[in-house]
Amino acid sequence: MKLTKTIIAIFMLLAVQFSNIVAQTPTEIEKSKSDSKAESNIIGNVYQADYSKSKIFYPSDLANTVPKAIVVKGDARTKTLFDSMLLAKEFSKKNKQANVIIFDNRTKKYSLYELIIGENSPVAIQLAETLFRKALNNNPSVPMTYEALKISPDYSLQIIAVKMSWGEVADIVDAEGLSLIKKTNMQLMFGSKGIRLLFDSEIEKSNFDEALKIYQWLEKLNINSNDLDVVKITRKTNLAKMFQYAEKLRPFVEAEMEKWKYAEADKIAVRGTKTQGSQTANPTTVFSATETIKLLRETFGGKFDLMEGKPLGYTYINKKTNERFDYEIQFVEDSGKLAFKWKQKDTKQESEKLLITDNALASATEFVNFLKYKNGSVGDKQITILLSQKQYKELKESKEFTIDLGNGMQRLVSEYLISRPAAPYTNKSFSLYNLKSSDGKTTLEVFDNPVCPLVITVDTPEYFIRLR
Repeated sequence: MKLTKTIIAIFMLLAVQFSNIVAQTPTEIEKSKSDSKAESNIIGNVYQADYSKSKIFYPSDLANTVPKAIVVKGDARTKTLFDSMLLAKEFSKKNKQANVIIFDNRTKKYSLYELIIGENSPVAIQLAETLFRKALNNNPSVPMTYEALKISPDYSLQIIAVKMSWGEVADIVDAEGLSLIKKTNMQLMFGSKGIRLLFDSEIEKSNFDEALKIYQWLEKLNINSNDLDVVKITRKTNLAKMFQYAEKLRPFVEAEMEKWKYAEADKIAVRGTKTQGSQTANPTTVFSATETIKLLRETFGGKFDLMEGKPLGYTYINKKTNERFDYEIQFVEDSGKLAFKWKQKDTKQESEKLLITDNALASATEFVNFLKYKNGSVGDKQITILLSQKQYKELKESKEFTIDLGNGMQRLVSEYLISRPAAPYTNKSFSLYNLKSSDGKTTLEVFDNPVCPLVITVDTPEYFIRLR
């Protein structure tokens, strides 16, 4: 009896303590966290869209609504630190654990923490800020699965801008190692259209395992509609995208074409082995130096619709002096080597012939400002204007890579893949990787092109370069 009375008293005390507090909006949650000196364990919110008045939502439209659930970082899963987010996700998938992936600013590596989800209630929010956060485990009905939070239009998970002195949230993954976070510009909508948009988004970001999951989910959704032309066309289009951009999924694509009894002409169309009679390079292909130089020359000469033989125009800004200069780069013939000259438009200064060596094209990790040189070789370990084949391969496989932009080696992580016209060189649009350092002080934009991973923008604390 005494024990029962004690338990009742504890619950009455909690009731009094939280009687005047209601479920909090994101703004109120942030304010309550800023009032506390301790670092928050709440790292995300789950919103549920209300489709009673509209058929389409954007995750950003839900920013002022009350979250259905809060996402909490629990205890460390393992003492192991991972060199890339890809390796961290593979560990999650192997161990069937839903995790929060944190980028550690001290070690420049990734670590895994237990993923906990709780109801958006005052008690849960308070517990999430204490050592008793595990009490959140048994609360909400929202399933922390890829299907519910990434494919279903009802739910949307967003990371809160939580400041940690030692790291930052890099991703939140389910037990299959798949990201649960929707892009803030990704429409939430009913039906298969929203899922197709999500498929394209994951293909663009090279999240091929996640794209495959969406493809399989769409197939399940259309299981009773396989005779409809729109289903057949969508399937064929998605298979073609997987074959073109995801080399690891090609065996799956081939099996699907056999399953649906594709004619040989349809298989050729899906594989897309030739485009307008010219060679189409696979995005993860790594070429030899000779092949790279040949293809680069053809590219800058107008082949592959990337350039039309025009000089490259760059703007350079010295942030220390605020000086601005405009330059042109013209590639020149040099017995099969990759050589170029630069010319400053205002002062008429110009370089002699500069050479990017075969070794640099293959494996250089240091990107140098071409203005540092007026003649000779840039160096075997240094490259300019574009990424080396080693760097591009690393970027395609893990969405991040190592580079030295003048202040030592650092890891740049791809934030997103965008499509942008390459004017004035061509009116066609091309995909660009937007990459950022962990401290947010350095950004890089680069063409997603295996032949010509041209650097479009370099923005560091010391200087700024952009292709005009």
